Amino acid sequence: MSDTDDDFLESLRIRSVLERYCSLLDAGAVDDLLALFLDDCVLTMMGRTYQGKSEFAAALRGLTPVDRPTTLHALISPNIVVSGDHATAVSGWVLVDRGGEGHGERVALAGRYHDSLLRTSAATWRFTRRRAEALARPER
Repeated sequence: MSDTDDDFLESLRIRSVLERYCSLLDAGAVDDLLALFLDDCVLTMMGRTYQGKSEFAAALRGLTPVDRPTTLHALISPNIVVSGDHATAVSGWVLVDRGGEGHGERVALAGRYHDSLLRTSAATWRFTRRRAEALARPER
């Protein structure tokens, strides 16, 4: 296999991590979501920076697992660059609020993720840094 083929396969593996983050966040699956991050990760979202997985975990305590999420985070056009065991990704995202019965769906928020990832010794990709940037908050 060529280096180009290897990078393509790794970018698919990374995309899977990016997409899994969205679905786990919607489902409130905190433990599985946290497993996508290294212990010393840095996460910035909603105007706050969390230093390390334990600080991020404390912020997620209010999430509870749900069978039918009322939100849908959709990943859009990730631009993934692989360099050995390191990678960066910039992806668009949109948050659809499914609002419950009688309220219909609406775009609640849109933005970009700016990510750094590391391939671990187990050959899995994990976030070292994630910054969620909000770009648009449509009117309600």
